[in-house]
Amino acid sequence: MGNVQTSSIANQLLPFESYISDVPKLKFVESLGSTRFMKVARVETAKGPVVVKLTARSAILCRPFSKFTLYDRLSTRPFLSTIEKRWIAFQLLKAFAQLRIA
Repeated sequence: MGNVQTSSIANQLLPFESYISDVPKLKFVESLGSTRFMKVARVETAKGPVVVKLTARSAILCRPFSKFTLYDRLSTRPFLSTIEKRWIAFQLLKAFAQLRIA
């Protein structure tokens, strides 16, 4: 049942496209990395780009795509100005307030 791939080598990860071909809402854009146990790719959906992670058991985990994380932006040059730091702090406080309401 579902997306089952056969391979002569146990736990071999096949090309990413072979796994997401069964999901018509996902369109492969580019590979973001590949290891022995996991493949990561950028995929387009109707709601925008997402990151898809594929493991040996064919579980697909999705999260919204962002080019830079907050950690990357804080730790690389050019460093943030005071107003940019205040804007990020404001956004975080608003997010926490929304989480508290939910």
